[in-house]
This record gives sequence, structure tokens and C-alpha cells, in this order.
Amino acid sequence: MGKKKFVALVVTAIFAVGSLFAFYAYAADSVRYSYNPSNFTLTVSGNGKMTDFTESNYSSSRAWFEYADATKNVVINKGIEHIGSYSFAAFSELESVSLPDSVTSLGDMAFGANDKLREITLGSNVTEIGSYAFGFDSNMDNTSGFVAHCPQKSAAQRFCLENHIYFDSPLSADNTAVAHITESHEQALWSFVAPVDGIITFSSSGSRDTYGLIYDADNYVYSTSYSEMKKSALAFNDDIGNDVNFKVSYHLSSGKRYYLSAKMRSGAETSGDIAVKAVFSCDSHTLRPTAFDGETAELSCRYCEYTKQAEFMDYCNKSFAPLDVNNDGIVNAKDYARLVHGKY
Repeated sequence: MGKKKFVALVVTAIFAVGSLFAFYAYAADSVRYSYNPSNFTLTVSGNGKMTDFTESNYSSSRAWFEYADATKNVVINKGIEHIGSYSFAAFSELESVSLPDSVTSLGDMAFGANDKLREITLGSNVTEIGSYAFGFDSNMDNTSGFVAHCPQKSAAQRFCLENHIYFDSPLSADNTAVAHITESHEQALWSFVAPVDGIITFSSSGSRDTYGLIYDADNYVYSTSYSEMKKSALAFNDDIGNDVNFKVSYHLSSGKRYYLSAKMRSGAETSGDIAVKAVFSCDSHTLRPTAFDGETAELSCRYCEYTKQAEFMDYCNKSFAPLDVNNDGIVNAKDYARLVHGKY
């Protein structure tokens, strides 16, 4: 059979554990497409670039167009380098997307106009992203609650920043990071979601003269001009007293997303590293035991670095939630037994 852009539909019936499992497959040059109706998954395999479609032809020209209203999961296998424009646009039921490291670019509207898609993960290997590639619903507004998981200083993060799409680019597990600045007035940005109401303190360390800012992810004003974007910051600071390091604090609201930014103070400095750290302190601490020596319990907050000690006998036969590990409303011998055995 000669090579065609789309070959005939192949239907394979596989009997497994007494049930019929249907599998539909298509092929187009070096890229293959398959749909599995048992789990509503559309899979793309092969090597190279997927076809770019246009606004006028994407609906019926896509080999899988008949599954656009049924597909819940899109899986792109390793080897695919480009997600074609409009490839998965307007999939009414799409909920999840899996992309391999081999993908380096997304075309226009690649995953646009998908109301139920709420997240996507993109690595630093993705360097080109077309207009409305993701994060836009069928009305071409920002999809409510959508978040892109992506590295700091990646093309995906910049796309999100420019289009007011939430990005998840967190600091490390200990809330530290190093920014690698390579341009004048370049801002290194990280995301932070407040677990509860509290105050965050964001600071730098080192010998470089630095500047720190905190933005509300909902209300910042994006601009290619740093001085214009700075106007929308919630707080900013360039010194700890007469020091070169910044230390900026702000009260955060539970569940809201914020962006932490670090840059060189002077635009004349076009390169260098900035070490940063964030410390979060809850308004009201939620304590739990983390150690017990038979008399004294070490209590730590679930959401920040606050700790305190509590003598077990001071709370015995009283109501004290942190030591009531048996959850029966009162601190008693049952709680003591669990604490001694490390069952917190």
C-alpha cells in the first residue's frame, strides 16, 4: 500500500479476561495515532513533528476528529517533537495531557479551547509556544483554575506570565533557590501558594546588589518594561538597612497564588546569580507532635517553621488537640501510649 497522509481505519479486537477491548489506529507518515475507547485515551506515537492545522480546517482534517468529544486523556509518546497547531483544540471532555521530554514546541491552539483541562506540565526543553496553545477555554478566556507546571525561567513560564495563566514554578523543598540572571532587568520568578493565612518573608543573600518583589498572581500587570510591571507589585525592597540584599514581607491569604521575584538592582548588571529564600509564618499555627521523650513533646506547625515544647502532664485530662493523637477529645493514657510508640 502506498504511503498516504491518513490510512484506513484499523479495528483490532482483543479478547482479555472475557471482555471485548476495542482499539482504533491511524498512521500518517512517521506519526501514528490511536484511540482507546475503554479509557477514552488518544495516543500519539512516532518521531518528528505533528501536522499543523489551521482554524479553517482543523475540525474535519484531524484524523481523530470523531473522538474530539469523547477523549479525556491525550498521551504523547517519546519521539514526538512538535505538537501541531489546533491538534487537540476544542476537545470538550479533555482532562489530562501527558507530554514527553522530546517535545520542544507547541503550535497555535495546540490545547486551546478545552474547558475541562485544568493543568499541563512542560519542561525547559519546550522552547517555542504558539498563540493560545493552552490555558484558554472555549470562549477564549483564561480557563478558570488552570495551572501550568513548569521550570523557573522557561518558555512556558514566560508564556504564562504574558497571558495571565497561573504557573507553578516553586522554590525547592526547603524554600530556597538560585536565580541565574542573564539580561538587564531580568526578573527571576517563583510561585507560592499560601497554605493558610500568614506572612511570607522573601530575602536574598550574597554580595550582589539585589531587588525583591511580591506579585499577586491574579492582579499583576505584565509589561516588557520592568518599571511598569513593578507598579503592580504588592511589595518590593532593595535593602536590609544599608545592605545589598533585599528582604521583603507581605501578608498572604489562604489558597491564593503569589509570585516571588528577584533581580539585580541595577539594569547595568546583566549577569550573575542571586540566592533567595522564603520563610512563611502562619497567623494561627496548626501543631502536631514530631517527637516525644516520655515527658516532653516537640510540637511543629504543619505549614511553617514554628515549633514549641509541651509537657504531657500539663495537658493530661484536658482538651488539647496537638496531644490528642487518639482523637477522642481529651488527652489521656491512650494518647500517651501512642506518643511513646511514635504513632503521631
